[in-house]
Amino acid sequence: MRIELVSHDNGIKLGFGFPQAPFNLSPSGFNTYKIELKKFAQPSWVQDRVALKDVLKSLTAVQISVYCNQCVTTNGTVVIDNVLFTN
Repeated sequence: MRIELVSHDNGIKLGFGFPQAPFNLSPSGFNTYKIELKKFAQPSWVQDRVALKDVLKSLTAVQISVYCNQCVTTNGTVVIDNVLFTN
């Protein structure tokens, strides 16, 4: 999975390539995932760089994507219950 922190039309002039962090899912069960802020980075192909703290100050969306690179299983269900920011 991948979580991306997005800020559209809120002071940041970036249309795509916001900071994101990939993480692996456990094969089964309900699990809690904690992603440290230092794991977030813009993709290497992005030319316009933006600081993570600036995106967080102007955050408008959190996008969570499921994708598959060399998957063993290609089906299943992902349920997002809560997204929480803590320090």
